[in-house]
Amino acid sequence: MKHATSHRRLIFSKNLIMMLVMLAVIILAVWAWFAGNPEAEAGGISVASKAPNEISLAECIKTYDSEGTLVKEGPGEFTSDLSFNGPYTLAKDCTGDGMNLIVPDFSVIKDKNEAKTTGKIVNLNGSCSNAVSQLESEREHELNPDKDAPEYQYIKHEFYLRSSNETFTLAPESILLSETEKNGTSLSVAPSEEKKSAYGNFNVDALVGAMRVAIIAQPANTINQQWENDPDDVTKMRVRTDAENAPTCTRGTEERQLMWVPRPDIYLDVYPDNENNWDAWTINTGITGSSTTENSNHKRISEITYKHEYYKNENSEISLVTDNGASTSTGSFNSVGAMPLGHDVTIGNMSDGNKALAQTMRKTSLRDDASTDSYYVYKITLKVWIEGTDSEARRAMDGGQFRLNMKFGL
Repeated sequence: MKHATSHRRLIFSKNLIMMLVMLAVIILAVWAWFAGNPEAEAGGISVASKAPNEISLAECIKTYDSEGTLVKEGPGEFTSDLSFNGPYTLAKDCTGDGMNLIVPDFSVIKDKNEAKTTGKIVNLNGSCSNAVSQLESEREHELNPDKDAPEYQYIKHEFYLRSSNETFTLAPESILLSETEKNGTSLSVAPSEEKKSAYGNFNVDALVGAMRVAIIAQPANTINQQWENDPDDVTKMRVRTDAENAPTCTRGTEERQLMWVPRPDIYLDVYPDNENNWDAWTINTGITGSSTTENSNHKRISEITYKHEYYKNENSEISLVTDNGASTSTGSFNSVGAMPLGHDVTIGNMSDGNKALAQTMRKTSLRDDASTDSYYVYKITLKVWIEGTDSEARRAMDGGQFRLNMKFGL
């Protein structure tokens, strides 16, 4: 009797150990999905004016005191274009409406195949943190040079725009391109080994399908710029940027002007009907807003890609939201099958009482032409991120590269 009991206990112990091992394997498999180290790289971001005599752009000049506190901010010299050169590396996605971006907790103990099918599973009862931009990361590193720069989740750039009209537009040719498309090759072409995903025969640069872009405007007034001779060109003057004479301005309230889904023409299909199929996913390209193409789960792809969903944290409650204000692409495909914005988007429609005031500013920095003219001036904040709710925001896109080119007109 004692021998039989011991035997049962031994069998029970072995089964328990096997169950624990299997549970550990499952958890580790799911954890590998969420805790991998995917990276995306932005090679560069450019903004330009289509009408330099009517619209011009200036870098945002900031000066700080010895403790790192911001004391002055204003526009530098206005010009026809600005470039923000990277590379910028995004190691983690985030979610939000453009004004507020967060990094929520993700569940790692739910069914692995549910995570595979729907993407990262957000824990609605969990906590979240505010997403960090590369500007904040760089500033933190400047203040603490002995420490590594903190990880950041989105790209942020600030600049000033002046316009002869109270409103202006983001032009139809504005586009977010993958590095592959920039080099003249379509994402639908079989990728090189360097660009091939481990999850299927598709290009990791298709990550652009998960990107989001937001433009936030802030009316500026009482702008003050001090000028000095340019030591590199005796025919010109330049804006002073030393601490004592750096540019200043006062500003109104920030308002989101654009929430853009720049590449709804791309969709990652993960074959949810086969739980063991993790290396034969496919990329659908050329999707239009009226497309009736269905994914492998028999859902119309255009109804998924042509909208912006995100999570928000309000009163310590996390919830999923569909943003109907998103301006998705509607234009024709270009030579490599990429879709530009396709239509003008008006910027500068501010709330009553938050309008930009006409400012008298130096029209040119040429020493022999000190004429002035009146402009409406805005501080523009540009944000770019990988939206975690999107199907393309996956480890499958590890190594994706992209560039953003934006043009402003009247």
